[in-house]
Amino acid sequence: MEYQRQVKIDVSLQKVHFFMREIKNLPIWTRFFKRCISYNKNIGEMETVLGRSLTTIQEEQSGSFIKLLISSKFDHRQEQAVVTIEGNKQQTNVIFHLKIPPEFSEEQQQKMVTSLEEELRTLKKHLESNYG
Repeated sequence: MEYQRQVKIDVSLQKVHFFMREIKNLPIWTRFFKRCISYNKNIGEMETVLGRSLTTIQEEQSGSFIKLLISSKFDHRQEQAVVTIEGNKQQTNVIFHLKIPPEFSEEQQQKMVTSLEEELRTLKKHLESNYG
C-alpha cells in the first residue's frame, strides 16, 4: 500500500532542501530516527526505532523537483523513504511517499500514516520557527 502526505512550509526551497539533506537533522523531525551517532557528508550511523543503521541521503534533481532518497541499512534489511520537495523563495511543498507492507493490518497502516502526518507538522513547525 502506498500513501502520499504533503505539507506546505513558508520557507524557501533552498533552506528546506539544505535542512532536509543533512543526516544529522533527521532526528529533529522524524520519530524513526532517535539520534545521529556520527556522520560524514551524506552517510551517518543512526540510532533508530529498529536499532542501529547506516543511513544515506541521495538526491535527484529534475526540473523544479528535488527528490531525496533516505535509505537505512540494518543487518538483514533495508528501509527507504522518498521525499519530494518543490517550491520557490517563499514557500516549499514537501511530499513524503510512504510504502507500507501489504501484511500490515488496517490499524497498523493507520498508525504509520498518522505518525507521518505528525512528523510533517513537526518539520513545518521547526523550519518556520528557525528559518521563516
